[in-house]
Amino acid sequence: RRAANLLLRKKFAQSEPLDSVHSLIRSMKAEGVTMSLRTLTILVEKYSDEGLFYNIDHVLKYMEDVGVQPDAEFIHATVRAYGVGANPAGVERVVEFGK
Repeated sequence: RRAANLLLRKKFAQSEPLDSVHSLIRSMKAEGVTMSLRTLTILVEKYSDEGLFYNIDHVLKYMEDVGVQPDAEFIHATVRAYGVGANPAGVERVVEFGK
């Protein structure tokens, strides 16, 4: 968790911001860092606020790879990121993944 937080600080401090959650996840995988569910939830919230969150599938794939299950807070963040009713299929995938 500490390594993930340090890497996040390093990535967010760069002069060129990462263009999406997907690029951040790729960076984390390359560095061998596992993000906690809380960190992933914060990322979904942060990137959706900036209009950079567009596809949940890469997040779910990462979660599956590292064995992290979504909780109610993560699902709620996903619903907010997509906008109510904007992408019900994406939200449904998150809920199904959590079962």
